[in-house]
Amino acid sequence: MTPKPTAALRTILRAYRHPQRHTLYLGTAPVLRQLQGTQGPDGRWVDGVAQDVGLLPPGGPDPGTGGLLRGWRFAAVDPSVDRQAARHAQRR
Repeated sequence: MTPKPTAALRTILRAYRHPQRHTLYLGTAPVLRQLQGTQGPDGRWVDGVAQDVGLLPPGGPDPGTGGLLRGWRFAAVDPSVDRQAARHAQRR
């Protein structure tokens, strides 16, 4: 749910590739950008870590078609949990 160093996230995601099964990854908005990539300042897509390790096809966030990973935005019902998740997200 919280941002991790890219090398650590790569290690975690590589474990999800074997066996080839679909994975749901919950995360805050910064985590999903790290996973799925984002649009760069020039309008071109910058792939994320999930594309780097082969869980998503290159060139976009892939909302669940064609990739082994689906990212969902974490939404806490408890305001204190939401604040704590936001605090951790800002550390990165």
